Amino acid sequence: MTMVGLLLPQWQGYAADDRPGRDARQIAVALGERAQLHEIAVPGWHAPTEEPSARGDVLGLGEIVEQAVAALRWLDGARPSRLLTIGGDCGSDFAPIAWQAAQPGGGLGVLYLDAHGDLNTPASSPSGRFHGMILRAALGEGAPALMALHPRALAPDQIVLAGVRDLDPAERDFLAASAIQRLPPAAISDGRAAAAVRAHRATRWHVHFDLDVLDPDDFPDVTVPTPGGPSLDEVTRLLVELVTSCTVVGITVTEHVGGEASARRVCDALDAVGRAGWR
Repeated sequence: MTMVGLLLPQWQGYAADDRPGRDARQIAVALGERAQLHEIAVPGWHAPTEEPSARGDVLGLGEIVEQAVAALRWLDGARPSRLLTIGGDCGSDFAPIAWQAAQPGGGLGVLYLDAHGDLNTPASSPSGRFHGMILRAALGEGAPALMALHPRALAPDQIVLAGVRDLDPAERDFLAASAIQRLPPAAISDGRAAAAVRAHRATRWHVHFDLDVLDPDDFPDVTVPTPGGPSLDEVTRLLVELVTSCTVVGITVTEHVGGEASARRVCDALDAVGRAGWR
C-alpha cells in the first residue's frame, strides 16, 4: 500500500531562489512508487510577482494563493484519510493545515517541528517572505487573500511547537503572550514532545516537519541551517512513536535543498513511519 498525498514544490515563500521547490522533487523521485503524490503546478524560478514595497507586503503572494487554491481543490476531491505532503518551503503547508482544520469533528492538533517560529505577520516580518509567516497564518493572522481560504483558524492551544531556537523579536513577544506550547530541541529526543502530544486534548494530529529543525552537523541540506537541533534518527523515532500511539492524519516535510543522498535519507525516515503502519 502506498502513501497518498501532495507534491507542492512551492518556493515563492522562500523567494531567494527556487531550490526548495526543485529539491522537494528530489524527495518525490526518491520515494518513487512508495508514494502516490499529486503534483501542484509551480513555475520555475523567476523574480517574485509581487515585490514588497512596504512593511506588510508578502513576496509572491499571488502565486502562493493560486497554489493553495489548487491544493485545496485537490484535497476536497480526494479527501485522503492520511495526507503526506512533500513541500518546498514551509508555506507549502498552509493548504494542508487549512484543509485538516476544516474537517468535521474538530479535534485537530498541530505538532510543529521547526528551528524557527514562522510566527510573523505581514506587518512584523522583516523580509516579507511567507515561509516565516505560515504558522501565524494558520492561527488566522495573515494576508486577507490567504485568510479567505482558511475559515477555521487554529487556536494557539492547538499547537505544540518543538525544536524552535531562532526567533525574531516580534515572534518572541507573541510566543510569550500566547497559549502555544513551546518545547526545546531536546524534547524531541528525550520523550517530552511525544508526551505532550499524548497528553493533549486533540484527537488527531498534523505534523509539520521543517528539515531545518535538524542539527546541521547531521543534516545540513536545508534553507536555513540552525545549530542545536536533533538528528534525523531522533525525529524519525518521534514520528514512529506518534503514528503508533496517536491518530496522525498528516505529515508535511519542507525546506529540503539537497541532492539525491539527502533525499534518500528523508525517504528512509518516511519508510520507517510507513513500516510503523502510517500509510
